[in-house]
Parts: sequence; C-alpha cells; structure tokens
Amino acid sequence: LLLLVKLSNNQQIWKDNYFEGVPSPAGGILILMPLIFELADLKLNFNIKNITPYLTVLVAVLLVSKIPTLSLKKISISPKKLKVISFPRIEDVIKILFKEQG
Repeated sequence: LLLLVKLSNNQQIWKDNYFEGVPSPAGGILILMPLIFELADLKLNFNIKNITPYLTVLVAVLLVSKIPTLSLKKISISPKKLKVISFPRIEDVIKILFKEQG
C-alpha cells in the first residue's frame, strides 16, 4: 500500500509541470495560423486554404486530448539573469517591419 501511495505521488509531481491537452490560448493561436499566413502574403508553394479544415480538426482534437503539454508556469527567472536577456527596441522592430522593399 505504501508503494502505491509513493507511485501516486511521483505521478502527481510529474503532472504538475504539464497541462492536459493544449491550453486554450495556444489553441487559439494555432487556429489563427492559416489566416496569419494568408494575410502575411507569403509566397508558399501550396494553397493554405486546402489544409485549413484539416488543421482546424487537428487543433480541436489537441485541445480536448489528454496529451501532456509542457507548462512553463513554474519557471522563474531571477532579476540578475533578466538583465542579460536583451529585448529588441521598438524602433528596431518598426525598421524591420517597414523597411523599403527594393
């Protein structure tokens, strides 16, 4: 009986770092990916509209599945390490997005 309780606790600790299925915000982004690709006017070798229904069904299945999805909610970054991470300046992002195409 003690071994069963111990195994049960180990399984619970393992599950603390994972979601059950794909989280809703991530699923929303996945559902919108075909629209984002179409609006971005990328020159793809295939028509994205052909795979959109299949992608929608796949994402719907992933949202309700029991597949473990990594949860990053328990990761913490100390302020000392945060200073090392450099984020792009807003001006640099605007320059990249709106650079002249020639």
